[in-house]
Amino acid sequence: MATCRMSGECWKWAKVYLNDCICSRRDEVSFGLRLVSVLSWGVAEIPQIITNYKEKFVEGLSLGFLITWIIGDVFNLFGCILEPATLPTQYYMAVVRPFSTSRMLVYHIVLMFSTVDLHDLALGVVGKKMNGRVFFM
Repeated sequence: MATCRMSGECWKWAKVYLNDCICSRRDEVSFGLRLVSVLSWGVAEIPQIITNYKEKFVEGLSLGFLITWIIGDVFNLFGCILEPATLPTQYYMAVVRPFSTSRMLVYHIVLMFSTVDLHDLALGVVGKKMNGRVFFM
C-alpha cells in the first residue's frame, strides 16, 4: 500500500488499485500526464499498422529495428520491476510497450510471409515486385 506524505484527503481507489498517492492538485496533474503517456504509448504503433495493412507492405520498417525496440522495452520492464521507487504508471507503461511493439512485429512477419513467395525465400531471393513495389529489400 502506498504511503502518502500528506494527511489530507487522497484518492482511495488510486491507493488500492494503483499503489499511488494522489492527494493534491499537483498529484492529480502528474497522474493525468502519466496516464496520457501510458495510453499514448499503448496506441503509438496503430497508425503504422493501419498503413501497413492498407498498403500490404512493410517497406521502410526494419525487422531488426522492431526486434531491437522490443529488447529495449523488455529491459526497461525488468528495470522497473527491480527498482522499488518506480511509479505505478511507469511500471504500466513498461508493461504496455513490449505488447504494443510485439503487435507490430507480428504483423510485420505476417505481411512478410504473405508477400514473399516461400520458394523465393528458400532460394534466398528477398525482394519481390508487386504492383511496381519491391518488398523486403
